Amino acid sequence: MLRRNLLLAAASVAVWTGCASAQGQPTLEEDAAAFGTRDLTIDGNDVMRRVGLPPGPWVGKVLEELLQRVLEQPELNQREALLQATDEVAKKLAPPR
Repeated sequence: MLRRNLLLAAASVAVWTGCASAQGQPTLEEDAAAFGTRDLTIDGNDVMRRVGLPPGPWVGKVLEELLQRVLEQPELNQREALLQATDEVAKKLAPPR
């Protein structure tokens, strides 16, 4: 649902600005696919250091949840804000210590 909303918003902007892949620019799908957890201002190493736990599937789940929050509130994609949000998200998704 969120991805669909993101694509719809991008489509509105593309129509308004006249962007099109025929003009040598990426398509909306390419733009949306390029935005992922790698675009966050923190990474898995930051998450593990913050929480104090070893690697595992939980790290990716935390990053995905953080990405969803950033897609809803882009201003959240700042290092300190995401580190604080990591504490809350990890309580739900990280394994017990």
